[in-house]
Amino acid sequence: LQIDNSGNVYITGYSYSNLTSSDLTTIKYSSQGSAEWVKKHVTGGYDAGWKILNNPQAQEIYITGKSDSRSALLCYDYTGNVKWQAVDYGGLEAMPMAVLSNQGAILLCNSTGVNGTADVMVIGVNPALGGGTSWFDIYNGPGGGADSPMAITVDNQNNVYIIGYSQSAGSGIDYATLKYNITGSRLWEKRYNHTGTSLNFPVSVAA
Repeated sequence: LQIDNSGNVYITGYSYSNLTSSDLTTIKYSSQGSAEWVKKHVTGGYDAGWKILNNPQAQEIYITGKSDSRSALLCYDYTGNVKWQAVDYGGLEAMPMAVLSNQGAILLCNSTGVNGTADVMVIGVNPALGGGTSWFDIYNGPGGGADSPMAITVDNQNNVYIIGYSQSAGSGIDYATLKYNITGSRLWEKRYNHTGTSLNFPVSVAA
């Protein structure tokens, strides 16, 4: 859910048009609760919106989700016109985690299996390029096993932070915290494993 500066409300998700397929459905309500528009992205397969972002400077909203078997990113203006849509971001099947920087860049994050195991993947997207990728990075932890992001955020200097769980070099699961600058350079990585435990799972991050 997102709210613009005029108090209009934007929501996204999915609705079933039949028993075998769902539609990525986005709705705008006025501040008084009137439905201004309903927009659907339909492929005939499983289509769903998972995250919505608001860019008040550009008066655009961005929807991340799934388009059939592929990841999807849709851009609507405030009047409901589709400005662009991009489908299939490399190894990401869907994008449940996304955040908008102060400069208007979209940061997408999920796990990917392109290297054979689950790794953390982060993608920087430029809306001015119609959803084109500016940069990406894949993080494979020291254990070479499962690595999965749990949350993403940006700070006031547009640095990007990702937290998740990651296979350690031993037999345990660690907290993993990654910091990037807005151009995609990984600045540092921090790991945490509580002494005497093998399972450590972070769930949220703030910056």
